[in-house]
Amino acid sequence: MFCEDSISLNVYHVIDATRLRDGFQVAIKRVPNDKDEIRMARFLTSPDTLRLPINHCVPALDVVPDPLDNNISLMFMPYLRPFDNPDFGAVGEVVDFMRQMLEGLHFLHSHRVAHS
Repeated sequence: MFCEDSISLNVYHVIDATRLRDGFQVAIKRVPNDKDEIRMARFLTSPDTLRLPINHCVPALDVVPDPLDNNISLMFMPYLRPFDNPDFGAVGEVVDFMRQMLEGLHFLHSHRVAHS
């Protein structure tokens, strides 16, 4: 069921929300506890790893157990807009975007994080 102010997401296990203490918009993702995703997210957002300039990963702000399912955790991340919203205004912006994407991919692969 959608609320009139909800943001439609294409992934069924992610929902948008607003953090109560400061109004910050977040995405909440359901993550199975038996997967490596939580461990990898914590590594990629550790203070030492976040300092690296080629780490372009979305930080995990918090991970909490799902109160309704012991096999699931809820991962809180900043809510991001689509990469092309707003539209690119110049070729240099596209080049910078691609540079950051390739740096991020290299960073993940250098830490033995692969995509599935």
